[in-house]
Order: sequence, then C-alpha cells, then structure tokens
Amino acid sequence: MSRQLEVVVVVVAALWLLASAASMATAAKAPKEPHKNPTLFYLGCVLSNNKYVHHFSNIIERFNFNDTSGGLTGFKHAGVTLYNATMLMNPNPILTALQICNELISKQVYAIVVSHPVIGELSPAAVSYTAGFYHIPVIGISSRDSAFSDKNIHVSFLRTVPPYSHQADVWVELLQRLAYSQVVIIQSSDTDGRAILGRFQSVAHNLEDETDIEAVIEYEAGHPNFEDHLKEAGSAQSRVILLYASKSDSENIFKTAETLGMTKEPYCWIVTEQALEADNVPVGALGLKLFNSTNEEAHIHDSLYVMVSGLKEMYEREDIHPAPTDCNNTGEAWKTGDTFFRYIQKQELVHGYTGKVAFDENGDRKNAEYDVINVQDKGAKVSVGKYSFSQAHCCRGYCMDLLTELSKRINFTFELALGTDGSFGAFEYMNKTGKKEWTGLIGELVSERADMIVAPLTINPERAQVIDFSKPFKYQGITILEKKQPQAPSLVSFLQPFENALWILVMVSVHVVALVLYLLDRFSPFGRFRETDKPGTQEDALNLSSAIWFAWGVLLNSGIGEGTPRSFSGRVLGMVWAGFAMIIVASYTANLAAFLVLDRPKSSLSGINDARVTSLLICCPDVTLLSLGSVDLNFVKMDETNFPGGIPMLRNPMENFTYATVRASAVDMYFRRQVELSNMYRTMEEKNFANAEDAIAAVKAGDLNAFIWDSSRLEYEAAKDCDLVTAGELFGRSGYGIGLQKGSPWTDRVTLAILDFHERE
Repeated sequence: MSRQLEVVVVVVAALWLLASAASMATAAKAPKEPHKNPTLFYLGCVLSNNKYVHHFSNIIERFNFNDTSGGLTGFKHAGVTLYNATMLMNPNPILTALQICNELISKQVYAIVVSHPVIGELSPAAVSYTAGFYHIPVIGISSRDSAFSDKNIHVSFLRTVPPYSHQADVWVELLQRLAYSQVVIIQSSDTDGRAILGRFQSVAHNLEDETDIEAVIEYEAGHPNFEDHLKEAGSAQSRVILLYASKSDSENIFKTAETLGMTKEPYCWIVTEQALEADNVPVGALGLKLFNSTNEEAHIHDSLYVMVSGLKEMYEREDIHPAPTDCNNTGEAWKTGDTFFRYIQKQELVHGYTGKVAFDENGDRKNAEYDVINVQDKGAKVSVGKYSFSQAHCCRGYCMDLLTELSKRINFTFELALGTDGSFGAFEYMNKTGKKEWTGLIGELVSERADMIVAPLTINPERAQVIDFSKPFKYQGITILEKKQPQAPSLVSFLQPFENALWILVMVSVHVVALVLYLLDRFSPFGRFRETDKPGTQEDALNLSSAIWFAWGVLLNSGIGEGTPRSFSGRVLGMVWAGFAMIIVASYTANLAAFLVLDRPKSSLSGINDARVTSLLICCPDVTLLSLGSVDLNFVKMDETNFPGGIPMLRNPMENFTYATVRASAVDMYFRRQVELSNMYRTMEEKNFANAEDAIAAVKAGDLNAFIWDSSRLEYEAAKDCDLVTAGELFGRSGYGIGLQKGSPWTDRVTLAILDFHERE
C-alpha cells in the first residue's frame, strides 16, 4: 500500500512540474503587463462598543470625501476608495480569532485598528496573532503590555500608546529634578515589572549623574502579604521608593506600609499609573498619568491617519498585492504586509489629537505626554507638572525656557537642532564657491534650513540686513573679564574698613575734643576760679594731658580711673563724644569682620579707556592757527601732559598686554565697525578665540590678560569663579533677540509675545 502511495506521489509531482514548466513557458512568450494597484481598500477595526465603531466609519468617510482635511491631498484623485470592515471586541480570545477570519480577513482588510474588551485582556493579543500570521498591520490604541513590543511574537503590531515600561524615563527625569540619588524599587515579577526595571537601569546608567539603586524588591503578582517586602525596603538608607504594581497589589502594599509607618515623612513614594488608581495612595505621593489615555476617539483618529498616510505613500511607490481573503491559505504570508507595516511605522503625525504620534523600531509610540500627579489631602490628585518624550534634552537654560513659553503663547511646535559649526555666524569667503556667504546660525536662516534662532544672539546692523529680529528679550552690553590680581597681605590691613580721610578725621577729632574739654574745665568755676573756702579734699584740676587720655579712653572703650571733667559743660561734651565713639567702634568692628570674611576683588583695568589700551595716536605741530572766515581753529600739540591717562577714544594698545574676543561674533563685528577702535581690533584680530569657553579658560590660566565679551555671560562667570572679575562700565550696549527668516510671518507674533513677557515682569 505504501509502495502504491509513493508511486502516486511521484506521478503527481511530475505532473505538477510539467504544468509549472508549461505555464512558465507561456508566461515567457506572453508580453508582461504593467502591474496595476487596487483602487479599493478595506480598513478594519475591532473596538469595544458601537459608539467607537460609528466614529471609525465616519473618519473613513471623511477621508473619502474630504481628503484635504486629513492632509492626504491627491489620494482620492487617484481613484482610490476606502471602505470599513468593523466588528465588536469579544472577551473570548478564541472567538475573537475566528471572527477576525470571518468578518475582517474575508473582506480583504489591509490593516486593523484594535481596542480592548470591556472584560478580559487577551483578545487584543488574539487579533495580533491572527493578523500577524498573514503580516496584516495592526494598530493598537489601548494595549500597554510590554509583550507587544516583542516583534518575534507580534510581528505586525504597532500602537498609539506607549508600554508601561516607558514610565521609567519619567522616573529618571523626576529623580534628577528632585535631586534624589538613591532609590529603592518595588516591582512585580511579571513581564512588565521586569521590563520597567530594565529600562530604568539602562536610562539611569547613561546619565552623567547615575542614580544608585540601593535595593530591588521583587514580589509575585497577587501576593497576599507584603510585610516582609516592605520591612526590607525600610531597612535601606534611601527613603525614596519607586513602585510598579497593579491597582489591587498597590492597595495591599499601601495598607501594609501605613501600618509600618512608611507612608509619612521622610518616605517619598513615586508610583506608576496603575498604582495611582489605588484608593489609599499615601498623601504626598507622586504618580504618572498618560495624557489622553482614555480618549479612545482621539486614538482612533490618529491611528487611522497614520494608517492612511502610509497607504497613500506605499500606493505611489510600490506594487501592491491584494490582501488575503480567508484563513484557509496557510502556505505563505501576504507579500505586501511587511512593506505596508514599514510605511506605517515611519509615519509621523505632528499635530495629532493625542499629541505627536511616531513609532520606534518596536512599533511602540515614542512621543507621549504624561501628567505628573501629586496626591494631596482627602485623596485629591493635582497635576504639578508635565513630561513629554518629544522634548529634546540637548539644551537647558534660559533660552530653552523662553522657546517653550513662546511655543505655548503663539501655538507652534518645534524641533531642536544645534548649529553645525558652533558659531553664531559671519559673512566670510567660502572656499567651495569663492563667494562671501553667511556661516553659522545666521547662515542656517539665510539658506532657509532653519526657521528660528533662539540663542544669546546679539542684534546688530550686519545681521539685521539679512534676517529679521524680534524685540530684545534681554538687554546687555560689552564688558571685560580679567583674572583677579593677588593681593599680598599688608601690615596695615586693619585700616581697610575706613577710608584714609575718615581715619584722619577721627584722629583730629580725638585731640580737638581733648582740647575743648581742657578749656571748658579750665575756665569753669571748678577750674581756675574754683571756690577755695569749701571744706574737704580738693580734686586735681583737669590738665591737657588728662583730657587727651580721657578722649582716647572713651574712644577705645578702656577704663578711666582719674582725670575726668568736673564742669557741667565738659561732662555734656564727654557724653556726646562717648556716643560718637560707640558708633565709630561699632562700624569699624562690623566692617573689619566683613573685610576678613569677604575678600573684595578689585580689577586692575578701569575699563575700555584704561591706559593700557589707550595712548597717544596723533601728533600735531605745537601751535597752528587756521583762519576760516570768522572761525579761528587752534590745533595744540597733544601729549601725555595734557592727558595723563591717555587720550580717550584713541586706542593704541600696549604690546605686553594681551586681550581678545570671539572671532566672527557680534563683539568682533562691533570693534570692526567702530573706527576709533580700529587699533584695538587689529591688535586682537590674530588672538581671537573660536568660542567663549576657550577664552575664559585662557584668562584663568593666565595666557590672556583680558577677554572682551557680552556682559551677561562674563558677569555670570565672575559670580561663579572668585578668581575672575569684570572691569569698568558697560559699553556697546545692545540686546539679545530671536532671529527669524527675512520677511517671516512669525516675527510680529514673536515680538508681541516678548513684549508681553516684559510687561508681566
């Protein structure tokens, strides 16, 4: 029997080979017709109720009859029509898989949008398995489990929500902002618990200030008793506890923690979304909530948009093979399925109903916004901050805050990019073209590779010719930074609290008071004309020596045993002198303490008109008289006897004094533009630095005597480093503005927003 079966198999195989060869020969002879893409496309959905199914159908109709509203202009004109194939989610995953075959794949769907069932959690996975077998793309709008990120299992699954494990990124950001360096992590032993732990460790390890995980406490989901786990957490030094747990587990954990006294100070709980839903979250805990997570209609719209956008792009570039029509063909997958998946995966919806929608290599949403929730008294949950994965972390500081506020005020989104060459820009000759072109950030605007510059960009005439500036958001000027000159300790440093003139006045006052006391006591009835007929011991009269001793004794707060004034007028003067001495001594003591504690840096330069950068530049005859009608002009020889500090505004720098600025900067342009500063510009042109950081380092090292730059930056550096000091008054006053393309429609709106910011200060 088996022998006969082998013969039959061989015969059938031979016949199949002959038929295949014949068909190939026929195909080779027949002319090849160009492939024509289908014009009818079914898009399927598996949603939780009829309300969302109806919403899905309405969006499909909107794309068909008003494709410009969705940004899909031209798709309808190609003769393409979209149809919907819908079904309600069944909580039974086996029945769900059968319905997918009978109600969706039978209608030849090209992609599916899937929600979650009211009861049960496995049905979305059944949709992914069934559609994934034929490589039909599936976009989930509510499935958050980390298992869906595994492309070996869910080969064609994408989602408009991030997995639970992505909350680890927000944890790391919160810990940095709160300056917590040690934590204890409590997490479940399931896939999501281990995924969030792994992601947290990876993200925290890549930071410069790595967060130390003092203890990782893993528990089995559904465990009834958490006392041992929490005692282990309480034995750690850290009082910052990160918790990943389900709602039911969280309630048990918080209940046990309360009995152990771990829900009050100094403990700090930072929990995930599921734990935040517990009814007994400790007061003061911080939790996370995904923005628009429960708005299913918004997620349906955004998922359909990226799906249809990917279909349109694939339709214009690829040959599309029809989707499978039943689940009986188990031999091969749909050829176009993987291609369609890749086209959807690379789509990016900037202004989606749920925010910016984009997918990473696992099909997970990589741009998501979270509200940071603080649990307050009586269970009130208040949003105290926001977090967005779409925010670039390349930059921080004043300009970054300004850009964020502007985007909120005038309603725009932005993508950050750093300057290619690290400079603000200059008008220079290019080796490639042989023409003068703008480089740096200004060049990015002029060449329309950027729309806006938000940086400490100085407004000046050269730049204003090629770009538009907003009104200044900060006013500043130019100043000089130098290294503080070391001061040798002096034997008379105790005299520093008072000026020399004040010391002289104090010395004179002591002796004047002594002389007046002597005279008042001498010519009083108790002095020269004292009564001699009174009985008793006669006191000695106050002589000049005793008066001086008394004045010094009162000033220095020393005991006075003898030689005090006896007259009423002398004693009144003595009390006045004592009050004056008290004020002088108190002021001296306070100033002396301040001088000993705080060493006041003094700059060796007086400013831009300092003698080391100012000297004789012109020389004229002794006296020359020109008569021009009724005007007589005298030109007198100018030398250092006329201007001991040098002739102001006529600079001729000394060779042994080095100073510089940043080449191709606004300060460099300022010196180039000012004729009276031409000598200074020529002197420092060859010494200029590529950036401010290198110049400041050169000043600290003593390689550069003075660095000329924006006052706001140099004042910050001087405040940060006690070895640096700014010199002189500001000059070349200007302001920082936001640069935009010439004729940009955003210029006026940005200016009005900045003016409004100024008014609110």
